[in-house]
This record gives sequence, C-alpha cells and structure tokens, in this order.
Amino acid sequence: MTPHRFSGVREIREALFPTHTQAVPYMLLLGARGGIIPYGLTGLGLGDVRWSGRQTMLLSYAKGRTAEARWRSSPG
Repeated sequence: MTPHRFSGVREIREALFPTHTQAVPYMLLLGARGGIIPYGLTGLGLGDVRWSGRQTMLLSYAKGRTAEARWRSSPG
C-alpha cells in the first residue's frame, strides 16, 4: 500500500464526525439547557434519541445514581 492511497480518509472523517474540541461545547450546551449531568451525557447513544413530532425529540439518559430520566427538547 502506498501512503497516497488513503490520503483522503482524514478529510472525509473530519467532515463526517466532530472532533473532541467541537463536540464538548455542544454537550455542555445540551446539559445546561436540559439539566442533564455530565455522566448522563457520556452514556447517550443513538438508541436514546426518539423523535416525538416534527421538531421535538425525547432523550433517555441516566440521572446520577437514580433511575433513567427523560427530557423533551423543542424549539423556542
């Protein structure tokens, strides 16, 4: 394999997936707006997000040492 064969992979990965420095501010904003603790944000996955309308989503997350919690996000 030559080094030039996979030269575009980094650019594609950076276009599709946020870096750590890009993701952290969004996680902080989500936590501050919804009151979700950092531990709950760390465990979020795609299965924890459910759409409940055209502009509303439900997040299922761990709330500290207690049971699961849900948060509804809607514009406005």
